[in-house]
Amino acid sequence: MPKMLPKRIHFLIADAIREETGGKLTVMGLYAGNDIRLQGPLPTEIPDGMKGIAIPSLAILAIITDGHGEFRTQFYLYDPNDKLLGQGAASKLSKGKDTTQNMLFPIMPFPVPAFGRFRFVLQLDNQKYDYSFTIRHQDPTVHLPFPEVPVKTKRKSRQPQRPRSKA
Repeated sequence: MPKMLPKRIHFLIADAIREETGGKLTVMGLYAGNDIRLQGPLPTEIPDGMKGIAIPSLAILAIITDGHGEFRTQFYLYDPNDKLLGQGAASKLSKGKDTTQNMLFPIMPFPVPAFGRFRFVLQLDNQKYDYSFTIRHQDPTVHLPFPEVPVKTKRKSRQPQRPRSKA
């Protein structure tokens, strides 16, 4: 039987998703509406050479309900400036005709170089399936990327040396 690519793939995004025994999924912190709004203060100091912030964990779930066959898979993640943030190595997916196949993509930490629309692309063979979501701060005056911030280094405290006693 010839393979058939899925017509559409459904995506979910959450803080964490894990597969349980029996194929069930546990979803924690589901973001409804593809809109992630960060709250609270963001860090004012960032590691040397980095711009932006990182979310400790983000997971993308691809739910494939139609199509069947064996496919070569790859994924790509793009930031709001359409710059490639990361990609996954090619692997294989086998999907039966009357089955649903879940593909889980946990990203820890999830880099956020700027606020805006991110794009996740799942590729099955030569067919691409796009998923977009936004990350922004609840306070509209907060912007990324942060300006370059000098890195603070801890200096050894200089205490006057005591003269050594002669024994």
